[in-house]
Amino acid sequence: MSGSELSIDVKEQRAEILRGGPSVVGGAWVKTLCVSLAEQGREVAGGWPGTIVEARALIDRHLHLELGKCGLRHASSTELALAAEATYARARSEWLGLERTARAAMRGRVPRD
Repeated sequence: MSGSELSIDVKEQRAEILRGGPSVVGGAWVKTLCVSLAEQGREVAGGWPGTIVEARALIDRHLHLELGKCGLRHASSTELALAAEATYARARSEWLGLERTARAAMRGRVPRD
């Protein structure tokens, strides 16, 4: 394999980690909050309770581990900011979908998308 082929593979691997991380982390974040609420006897209700600061901390940890496992340099500040925004958006979207479904179930109907 030539140096340029290796460079492309590394770039693709890095891009895949950066692209996929927000979905993985955002989904896990929502699940963790739902479990915590259930343990407290509470339901998913209202707006998304997370913050962009939390999103940044969660995705930073994830990217550090995943990029490190592959021997890749850590995310730049720009990459991290974009990943944090995407993580927050993914978690918020999932949360609002769950909240909408729960609200509809309380009214005895399934929501339409």
